[in-house]
Amino acid sequence: MAKLSIALDSSAQTTKETGTSRISTWSKKYAMFLLPFITVLREGLECVIFVGGVSFAAPATAFPLPVVTGLLGGSAIGWLIYKGGNTVRLQWFLIASTCVLYLVAAGLLSRAAWSFDMYQVCGRPCWGSWGSRINRDIYILTRASVKVCQASRRGRRGDRSRSREL
Repeated sequence: MAKLSIALDSSAQTTKETGTSRISTWSKKYAMFLLPFITVLREGLECVIFVGGVSFAAPATAFPLPVVTGLLGGSAIGWLIYKGGNTVRLQWFLIASTCVLYLVAAGLLSRAAWSFDMYQVCGRPCWGSWGSRINRDIYILTRASVKVCQASRRGRRGDRSRSREL
């Protein structure tokens, strides 16, 4: 324990020439390594916690296939991002990742509405109840508003082209 405290004290001491600590200098030097490293560690810890939480409800034989598939899928996606990082424009990468995020969010919303419909306040299964109707209505309103926005943009563009022709 004494060695650890001595090492921490010596690393936290500031050098007289630069006025910065060794930890600060080291963290600036390896910042592009530290950020992804800590992020991956955090996500890995979350994965272990969630898999552990699921393990209480499922038998032990249910884990190898999803874990191996998740590792292979994550490794493949990571490799594609690494290799394609220099060739794909950042805008297209962000668009694709946003689309994937939208799909995940839609699946979570759909699952939550299904669970809410199945077990309402009374606790009995109810099919086709308020949750599915509200989700459908939100979807219809969103689609209608997108169509209206697209039509108004086309209308404005059409007016500009007509004014140029006159």
